Amino acid sequence: WTTPEDEGELQPLAFGDVTLVFDGRIDNRRELCEAFGHTQAEAAAFSDAALALQAFRRWDEAFVTHLEGPFAVVVWDASNRRLLGARDTFGRRTLFYRTDGDLVTIASEPGALLGGDVAGADLDEVFLAHFFALRAAPQGRTMFASVHELPAGHGLCITDGALRLDCHGPQDLAPIRYRNIEEYGERFAELLERAVLRRMRALGSPAVMMSGGLDSTSVAALAATALARETPRRRLSVVSYVFDELTELDERQWMAPMVARYDLEQTLVTADDAWPLSDFASWQWQASGPDTGPFRPLNERLYAAARAKGHRVLLTGAASDSFFVSGRASWLADLVADGHWTEAVVELLKHVRRLG
Repeated sequence: WTTPEDEGELQPLAFGDVTLVFDGRIDNRRELCEAFGHTQAEAAAFSDAALALQAFRRWDEAFVTHLEGPFAVVVWDASNRRLLGARDTFGRRTLFYRTDGDLVTIASEPGALLGGDVAGADLDEVFLAHFFALRAAPQGRTMFASVHELPAGHGLCITDGALRLDCHGPQDLAPIRYRNIEEYGERFAELLERAVLRRMRALGSPAVMMSGGLDSTSVAALAATALARETPRRRLSVVSYVFDELTELDERQWMAPMVARYDLEQTLVTADDAWPLSDFASWQWQASGPDTGPFRPLNERLYAAARAKGHRVLLTGAASDSFFVSGRASWLADLVADGHWTEAVVELLKHVRRLG
């Protein structure tokens, strides 16, 4: 349980012939409760999963298009002998399925679908080729030949012995155009603040995993300001990794001004011995595959530090640079379209020199 509304909930939830299991967080609770006619007091009694169940009763299969936030959900509709599963648009929660004759199993991790026989499972060589080439695998494929991943923004429906996949996410997003760079900045700041505020709904106080980079410090600044606005003199807790020996990796000099400016309560975690693949022989076997990441021991050390202080929600700035590094291929064209010819040429030459 990570949010106040979820505390004490036991899943699966059932209403009539409908049974639901839900993993995630709904960010548009207020809009949903208004649509269902709930008062503010009534809304506090409904968990996110309970709201998802009400959404299914209202909108049937289209209910996932009304949910905002990270989620994976599975619904069994007994009266119609229909099984539904779905993931959010950005795929921030995972869902996997496996077919074996007339048996279909669904889980949030692939290793859970192999019945303990991970070592004997057939591997998907196409996935492995992409994995070792550091490329994204074809949509839906996993390390195991018999296990499929439901793509982000998709749903599955199983009825009358047939399995159907549908896309409920946006298909073609129109480019956003503003008059000048200042308007882009204002809109970005507005969206970032809204995103941070929505993720601060927590059982207890939320914390931030903060490095010295622009991403996590921006999140921490907004979270600290929101906490102080809600309860004066309430300090935001942050957890940070530092390096006493690998000093070229240490970011304390950039974190210190943040801690002072926003009066942050900082917990430092020494990470000299947690570099990728360190003490590899002691790593626990991951049944879902090796792609759980070489930084897992470092992250788990930070998670443990946050948990020891009573936090159940930890915000991060992780992976936001991937939008620019690998997320979109059209950024050079955007620069040209916006009239930034010189910047486009400079950036292109940088990449040519770097990539050959």
